[in-house]
Amino acid sequence: MKKYITIASILVFLSVSVIFAQNTSTGVNFLKVPIGPRPVGLGSAFTGVADNVYTIYWNPAGIGFLRRWEVSAMFNKYFADMYYSAVSGVKQFNWLGSRKTAIGVGLLYHGMPEWDATEAGSAQKGSASNMLGVISFGQRLDWLTPKLSLGMNAKIGYSKLLDRDSKIAAVDVGVMFRMKVFENMLTLGVAAQNFGFQTAYINEKDPLPMGARAGFSYRFLLCPNHRFLFAADVSKFKYSNMKFGFGAEYWFRNLIGIRGGYMMNSEDLGDIAFGATIGLDAFNNGVQFDYAQRDFGEALGFTREGAVSIYTVTPEPFHLKHAYTTPQHCYFDSVKLSWEDAVDPDECDQIHYRVLIDKREENVVDAVKEIVANTKEKSKQVLLDLEADQNFLKVSQLDPGKYTWTSIAVDRAGHARRANELASFVISAADIEIAKVSFIPSHNLAGDEDNYQGRIKIVINNKGGCECESFRVVLSDSFVCDGSKKIAQEFVISKIRPYRSVEKYFSWKTDRTGIHHFSVIADPENKIYELNEGNNAGKCEAVTIPRGVIYADRDTIRSSKIVYGYSEFPVVPIVFFEPGNATVEPDFYVPSTIYP
Repeated sequence: MKKYITIASILVFLSVSVIFAQNTSTGVNFLKVPIGPRPVGLGSAFTGVADNVYTIYWNPAGIGFLRRWEVSAMFNKYFADMYYSAVSGVKQFNWLGSRKTAIGVGLLYHGMPEWDATEAGSAQKGSASNMLGVISFGQRLDWLTPKLSLGMNAKIGYSKLLDRDSKIAAVDVGVMFRMKVFENMLTLGVAAQNFGFQTAYINEKDPLPMGARAGFSYRFLLCPNHRFLFAADVSKFKYSNMKFGFGAEYWFRNLIGIRGGYMMNSEDLGDIAFGATIGLDAFNNGVQFDYAQRDFGEALGFTREGAVSIYTVTPEPFHLKHAYTTPQHCYFDSVKLSWEDAVDPDECDQIHYRVLIDKREENVVDAVKEIVANTKEKSKQVLLDLEADQNFLKVSQLDPGKYTWTSIAVDRAGHARRANELASFVISAADIEIAKVSFIPSHNLAGDEDNYQGRIKIVINNKGGCECESFRVVLSDSFVCDGSKKIAQEFVISKIRPYRSVEKYFSWKTDRTGIHHFSVIADPENKIYELNEGNNAGKCEAVTIPRGVIYADRDTIRSSKIVYGYSEFPVVPIVFFEPGNATVEPDFYVPSTIYP
């Protein structure tokens, strides 16, 4: 019996897929060995399933539909003490306009124990091994349709037998399409594999086992607790018979999965398979333990394999869209917040959204950290913490101002993912600003009975996004000499459109010589709802020179010069006139002293 097992081991290793083929006309047939306990448990009907990292070896297009990242390690105990192991991983990126650009890598090693290769009376140990490295690229064509994905593998490896070796280089290509049929997901997959070359062991090189496979799967979803999948495959490799595989799988929640499969082939070897999975939720990631067993008949027995996989379980990355404000409702403004759908590859999961809004960005950041970390106590500083079942939210009756906001997608189990960015919006309102108060002096000396000094200019802005209507403006005059204050002007602005200005001019007359302080206050009753009420005031200073008859109370008066606007004018504090005379002789004035 041992002799037969040894002979079978050598033959199977030289052509690992001989159990599937009519002859051994192709080389490195280990390329046809099914990889992954879950695909094996489904009867090798995985081309149209391709929903875990082992899709790299079945249909590279499938990685375009996977979760954001997944890594796995597996080991297979083959018959006759042969074994193979694989380490695989896939990671997705936002590239080429798609949220589903994926890169995968895999390393497969196939070995067997040494055997007695004694020849011509000389003792010798024989050994053999195969190694294959795979780089996989998958792209879901979001710009065309998110239902379609393309993929390609590049394979490089070697096959060693005794003291000989052979190099391998090949490519795979695949297509995958998903669509809803009767509200459930139908997936179709096609892949062409092993197009390349192998170098010769000695003189003559063998062709690679080129071939193609196609399959489909249909998910009967009874969410959220029960799920059922049926899959079927057909495959044909060079110099091999066409094979058909069928498999079914049942899941209870994401905790336990059981599956079975059957492969129809003329050799009647390795036809029945079954497997199971246990899933755990740990450290905000998913952990799966897979096991599969396959029957190769009485002579070879069962093959057994297991795998440990870790993958993300959070909803997938998504972006915020826009904050649509409605400025026509200025006093009770509202905003519509919108974001992308945060999908989850688990079709039985349900995502709801939490929207965080606050005027202070650090409050939103702190609240996001608490929620993503599944902290039970929510941030008390967040202004709004709302949930919605759709990817937009209308918020109303917010105070005017600038707000920071973001959205968080949360699944049934509480796994959370924040949108890829923070955004901001401004709640519109009027904003009255006294931009300028200035005094424009007169350049002409007035007549005897005219106290005209010049004009006062007032510029009022509306810096907000809403009209401000019918508000009062008060111009006051404070005279420094006696500290008195009085309202000089009072008027009403009927309307200022958003981001516009109005200018007002007023003639200024006074009989008080000296410095006047002008102050302007807009909307003193605070009737207008504003973004900022701290800029509603303005002021300036003006020096006045009244005209008319002023009587002196002493014999000599000193005159001085003062700055009047941007020019210097001599102050004539007192002028005496002879009775009935309204003129002053030129020699009356003295530069520094005036004698009556």
